[in-house]
Amino acid sequence: MRIALDQARQDHQKGEKETGNLEQDLQVAIKKDRDDIARMLIKRLKPLSRLQSERRNHIDRLNHEIDQFNAVIEQHRIQYEQLRQKAVEFFYRKEKRNWEPIWPSAQAGLRLHELSEEEVELELLQRKEALKGGMVC
Repeated sequence: MRIALDQARQDHQKGEKETGNLEQDLQVAIKKDRDDIARMLIKRLKPLSRLQSERRNHIDRLNHEIDQFNAVIEQHRIQYEQLRQKAVEFFYRKEKRNWEPIWPSAQAGLRLHELSEEEVELELLQRKEALKGGMVC
């Protein structure tokens, strides 16, 4: 569609240039009282003016169609983004449900390995010594 629009614009520009040249030639012919040349130029100019009008309408229609396509594409992009977000949420909830049966047993396993007060004190002393630069075994 963009290619068609570019081509239509090029054709319109060429027509504008040709129209300008014919208008200049027509003015010269009229100034020089060359009615025969002026008539011939008018015969070329009138159909070209109608063609230019049709080209302009064609360009306007193409622009309108492109705008409509862009609006549809934007709607589809929004719908896609909404669906993508729903899919992410769905898979997150599914993953969360898969972990729920495992979590209570994982917490129970942590309780089995609770540290005694002596183990906590030993770890604390080792870390303090490590920070001071020494090592306690």
